[in-house]
Amino acid sequence: NYYESLNDSVSKLEARNRLGLAEDKFIFLYVGQFIQRKGLDLLLNVARKLSKSKYYQKVLFVLVGGTEQELREITCNENIKNVKTYKFKDNKSLSYFYYAADCFLFPTRIDVWGLVVNEAVACNLPVAVSKFAGCSDDLIVNDIDGIVFDPLDEKSFFDTIKFCIDYPNKLNQYKINAKKKLKIFNHDIAARRIVDFVSQI
Repeated sequence: NYYESLNDSVSKLEARNRLGLAEDKFIFLYVGQFIQRKGLDLLLNVARKLSKSKYYQKVLFVLVGGTEQELREITCNENIKNVKTYKFKDNKSLSYFYYAADCFLFPTRIDVWGLVVNEAVACNLPVAVSKFAGCSDDLIVNDIDGIVFDPLDEKSFFDTIKFCIDYPNKLNQYKINAKKKLKIFNHDIAARRIVDFVSQI
C-alpha cells in the first residue's frame, strides 16, 4: 500500500540524480539480505561474466540491503566495477531505488513468496524472478507479467540479463500486466479466501 500510494511521484531521472546513479546505464536492482539463500553470489558471478561482454558498459547492478560488514566484504573481495552496494534502507529511501532502476532481479535459491517483488511491481518496475520464488507461480508468469529464470543455470541467468537490455518494450508490457495482477494479492482478499475455505470444512 505504501508503494502504491507514491503513485509515480518521482521520475527515473530525479531518482537517479538523488542517488548519484548514471543516467545512461541500464540498472538492475536487487533488494534483500546479502545471504547465500537469496542468490546474491549467483548475481555477482553473472556480473563478472558480463564484464567480459559487449553489455558491460551498458549495465549497472545496484544491490541494497547489506550490513556494513557485508558491504565491506563485497568491496574487498570483488573487483566488479559495474556493481554498487548499499546498506539496508527504510521504505522512503528504498522507493528512490525502485524508481531509479530499469529491472528488478530476484535470484533467490528459495523463497516462500518474495515480498520485494510486490514492492517493485507496485513501483511500476519490471521484474525478473527466480523460478524458486513462490511468487513465480502466481504473481509473475514468464513472458506475461515478467521473466522467470533459473538462477542456478548461469546461461539462463546471463540470457535473462541480455534479454532485458535488448527488449525494453517487452519489459514495459510486463510491468503493466504485473501491476494489474498485483491488485488481487492483498490482505483483504487473502483473509476472505481463508474464511471461505474454513467455512467449507
